[in-house]
Amino acid sequence: MLNKYHSKIVNLTGLYTLKGSLTEQFLYNLRNREKFALDSEQYSFLRMCDGQKSLSEILKDYDSDSQKVILEFLGNLRQIGAVCFTKEKNPREFPDLVLDPQLQSVHFELTSRCNMRCRHCYQESYLRQPTDLTFEEIQKLVREMRKLQVEKIGISGGEPFMRPDLFEIIRIIEENEIAISSILTNGLSLNNKVIEKLLKCQGQLSLFVSLDGMKPEAMKLRGFGPDQCEQVFNRLIGNIQNAVKAGIPIMINTVVTKDNVVNICQMYDWLKEMEVIGWRIALPKLAGSFTKHQSEFALPREKVFEEYLKIIKRHLETENWKNNNFRLQIEHFFRVEVFENLEILPPTAFVCDYEGKRQSCCIKPNGDVTPCPLYIDLVVGNLRKQSLESIWYSKTMQQIKDIRICDVKGCQFCHLSWLCATGCRANAIFLHDSREAPDDDACAAVKFFIDQVAPMLRENGIKLPEIQERR
Repeated sequence: MLNKYHSKIVNLTGLYTLKGSLTEQFLYNLRNREKFALDSEQYSFLRMCDGQKSLSEILKDYDSDSQKVILEFLGNLRQIGAVCFTKEKNPREFPDLVLDPQLQSVHFELTSRCNMRCRHCYQESYLRQPTDLTFEEIQKLVREMRKLQVEKIGISGGEPFMRPDLFEIIRIIEENEIAISSILTNGLSLNNKVIEKLLKCQGQLSLFVSLDGMKPEAMKLRGFGPDQCEQVFNRLIGNIQNAVKAGIPIMINTVVTKDNVVNICQMYDWLKEMEVIGWRIALPKLAGSFTKHQSEFALPREKVFEEYLKIIKRHLETENWKNNNFRLQIEHFFRVEVFENLEILPPTAFVCDYEGKRQSCCIKPNGDVTPCPLYIDLVVGNLRKQSLESIWYSKTMQQIKDIRICDVKGCQFCHLSWLCATGCRANAIFLHDSREAPDDDACAAVKFFIDQVAPMLRENGIKLPEIQERR
């Protein structure tokens, strides 16, 4: 089948690259972020598909049986668009494998600038500071990320679209063979020019847009007065609709408060009609600005959980919900990706593995590096003083990433920790000033999940482990 290509140069196409550590290697799709596990021989072979050797030059080092295997392998790769054959050489370099654990993803808060003053912003202390990393510093950092085999970056702020060089930064990231998984935005700057530029990006990135209600009053949480709410709300809705029409995947982020809880279930149908791809819902964290506005916006968890139950029921009643045509993610309660891999966690399981965050970190606008976005009071290092590599592999960072369920003293004897993995350690700090304390939000949510949500999920064909209050 590939005989006619023997004299041609073998290339891994631009949409694919090689990523991995000394123990795990992958063929990585830079557009949709799909990963294909490779064994060591497959990985070594693909490193030779660097646009410098012809197929015959590569095959000459293999016996006839191995050549058949290679040709079949190449045929499969060609079908998915991972390899191509050209007349001219097009040299390409693949970074060396890194030590374990590989830093796979980075949450990059590119700027401290913001055009809102959200009453629940957890990182208030980082906003509106004159210390943002420069373009040159980010360019150097992205090159280091490539060497570290970083697979994807989620971009946030502040408000990322307030950074005038944002699309230059996106270009640098994609040129260094790192995928952009998402951009988190308040949506106010999402005009037609921005939409056009987003459509030209290589990756299939999603926009996560903040929207907290169906009426203008929702903008109160975002720091706007009564005289501004209607104008800002209409502008935001118009921007979302224009982006959806243009083909930009939009995921809505909603924070549940006193102001919107009554109508939160109605938002489900409204958002589906708007044709966004999904909806993420969560309670605000007791940190940053929210510590000053808690009494104004907070409400009992139990009230929120009852509304969550209605949303989940509505979702499960919708035709084709299993086809994932509308992604519903409710913190602690509903996320299909988690259900598909839900298992009874042993006490030795890593806490940060629960949401796939053990191989990730956060970079703040000034270059501070924290274990995750919410770990605002644990700065492991700063990129103006240290390399990302030294920070990532530091004892402090890895001690956080290596926390196991059995290490969290406040949860050691809890009969539910096998399900919640002790919740969020950063939230435990917010609530109790200790990462060894329980995460009260997760505790309450897991109990409600077992009693109310799990039976409903089973009735609708979602397979779950036998969940009960094990003692």
